Amino acid sequence: MSDQNDTREHIVDTAAVFLRAAGADSPETADAVVAEYLGDGDPIERYGRLWSLISVGLVVVGETLRALMNPPGPVALEAEETPDPTELTAMKAITAQVNLDGEAAQDVVTGHVAAEGLEGLVDLLRAFLDVYRLNAIWGSETTT
Repeated sequence: MSDQNDTREHIVDTAAVFLRAAGADSPETADAVVAEYLGDGDPIERYGRLWSLISVGLVVVGETLRALMNPPGPVALEAEETPDPTELTAMKAITAQVNLDGEAAQDVVTGHVAAEGLEGLVDLLRAFLDVYRLNAIWGSETTT
C-alpha cells in the first residue's frame, strides 16, 4: 500500500509542476519551473523526471481537452496551418490520449524521442505546455 501511495503522491506532485509551468507568465518562467523540478543531480534521474513530466502532462492535456470537448466518440485534432514535426507529434499523442488510448499516446512520444533525442523530449514538453495554456484560455472563454 505504501508503494501505491508513493506512486500516487509522485503523480500528483508531477502534475502540480506541469500546471505551475503551464500557468507561468512566460516561457522562461516555465523553463525555470521545469529546471527546478529536474534538479542538478544524476542525468539519468533528470531524464526520468523529464519523462514523468511528459507522461503526466500528456494525461493532463488530454483529459482537459476531453472535458472541454465532451466528445461522444473518437476525435481527430487538426491544425489550422502546417505544424512543425514536434507540434504534429504533440497533436498525435494528445489525440490518442483524448481517445483514451494512453498506450498509443506513449508510443507516439517514445517514437519522437527515439528520432529526436533528449532535445525532442524538451520540445515536446513545451508543445504540451502551449496546448494546455491555449485550452485553458479557450475553456475559460467558453464557460463565461
